[in-house]
This record gives sequence, C-alpha cells and structure tokens, in this order.
Amino acid sequence: MEELLPEALPPGTPLGSWQVHGRAGYGTYGAVYRAHRKGWRKGAPVALKLARFPEDLRFDREAELLARIQHPSVPQLLGRGTWTGSREGERHPFLVMQWVEGLPPLATDPSLVGDDGRDILAVMVPPGRLTPMASELENLILRMLSEKPQDRGSAAELAAALEKVSAGRGPRAMLPKRVRPLVALLSRGLALPMLAGCLAFGLLVLLSGHLNLEGVWAPPSVMGDAGTRGVADAAVEEAPMPSMAPSSEPGGLHLEMPKEPLPGQRRPPCPGYQTNIRGGCWVEGARGTPPCGEGAYDWKGACYYPVFVPPRPHTSDTP
Repeated sequence: MEELLPEALPPGTPLGSWQVHGRAGYGTYGAVYRAHRKGWRKGAPVALKLARFPEDLRFDREAELLARIQHPSVPQLLGRGTWTGSREGERHPFLVMQWVEGLPPLATDPSLVGDDGRDILAVMVPPGRLTPMASELENLILRMLSEKPQDRGSAAELAAALEKVSAGRGPRAMLPKRVRPLVALLSRGLALPMLAGCLAFGLLVLLSGHLNLEGVWAPPSVMGDAGTRGVADAAVEEAPMPSMAPSSEPGGLHLEMPKEPLPGQRRPPCPGYQTNIRGGCWVEGARGTPPCGEGAYDWKGACYYPVFVPPRPHTSDTP
C-alpha cells in the first residue's frame, strides 16, 4: 500500500467521521483540507487542519484557544481527532473548523511556486488587497503557541502586549465589519483564512472584556494522549505545592455548580473535549482542585468553566 503523508492526503481519505474532499494548502506545522462528514450529500464544507508532525502538542493548545473564543469573525471549532494512517501508525492530531471565505497572502503549493522562486510574483495576492498584521501581534501569537511553557509568558504580560498592539490599530480592529447570523454564513459556503489572522482578531476581542486570560485551559483529564499531555503541559506552569496540608483560610474565587445551565450556555450534545454537567457544556480547567480561578465552578472537587454560544446578532439587512 502506498504510504500516505499528512501533507498530501488524496480525496476520499477518511479521518474519523470526516472525509477529505481536496487540499487547500499547508503551513509550517499543519496541512489544511476541504472536508465533509462521511456520507455528506449537501451543505457547507469544513476546514480540516492536520498536524504535519506526530504528537504535536500545539494542536491541543490551539483547540483550547478556539474553544474559548466565541465571536462571529472567528471560525468555530467543530471537532477534533487523531489520524493514524501513516505507514508507522503515528498519531497526528487534527482540528475541524468552519470554512470561511478569505484571501491567502501567498500560495505555498510547490506546483505553483518554483524552487528558485521565479514564479512567486505570479501567485501572490496584490499587496493593495491585503491588510498587514502587526508584527508584534504575530510574534505574540507564535509565543503563545510555543512548545516550552516557560516561553509563553504570564497572563499579565500577554494582556500588556495586547494593549500595546490594539492601541496602534484603533477601535476598528476590535469589531467585525459586518455581523451575520451563523445560519446565513453556513448557507453561503465558507473558506479558511490564515489561522494567524483568525487568532489575532480573537485575541483582540479578549481586550473588550468578553473573555478572561486568567489561568490555562486543559481538556478533560482522560487517560489518552491528548488529554494526558494537556494536563501535564499545564502542570509545568503551576507553582510547586507545599508538602503540608493547606490551611483552612478562605481563598479562590470559584463558585458552586448551578443546578441548571447558565443563560447563553451551550447545551448538549457537547463536543468530546467538553463535559455535560446538569444540562450544560463545561470545560475542565488546568487547576485540578479548588480554589479555582476567577469565573470557575466547583464540581466534585474539580474546576470547570462554562462554554457559551455567541448571541444571535440583531440585523435588519438581508445578507
């Protein structure tokens, strides 16, 4: 059997409950494919991003970040999984996101760009049609995706860097040009813009106060490669625990788990990395036991954060 490479999966290749329709491109550590659900007949496609390297922890952190950001201008995370179709049987994680229309700044397909770069100008989007991203913000995104936890910086450092970047971009960088209902977007067909651009806008949204950078998120701590690594990765950043039992002095800002879902909270069915608790979807925090961070809820000795769905925008115009 011919060996399959993560950068060159042929159409029809299955990945979990999804099936590759065609390749859209690839970047430094991920290949992007246009995909559909198995047995798909009609409807919008999805963007499936497959890791080029096995056991890539950056995909865990990327999934956690996308799960936290709920905004009409940021592609929604639809699912995740692992591909083991290579000859060695290594585990390559993948993410499934909405397909959003956009313009790539540069074609990276070797069939379009020669080895000597002579054809590079022929496949570039004209510079006048691009909105350049601040270099500080690009560096900040790369820093957050670092493989070394000590290089990612604290929440205070990230917030200060975001404030500096947003101050030079103006208020227009904080809001989408046009808000459309999710149903209308899905009916039109979507395409994937640059991941860095999506994360950049989502990070700027954090400054408006909708999200909190306090704490590091981790998927539910099940005994699997992704969950185990996510918890162990976050544990590196925790301060060492004393050998003596903690005192009974009050601390932490965690709340008791409500008896019913919060207003605007996602309802089941919940994605695999979320947990159904009392009719709502929750994400387990990296801090294993209370006291938890701000906005966390205590459930059976663990810290959980609610997952909210974006509110439907009130629009009078017809998209």
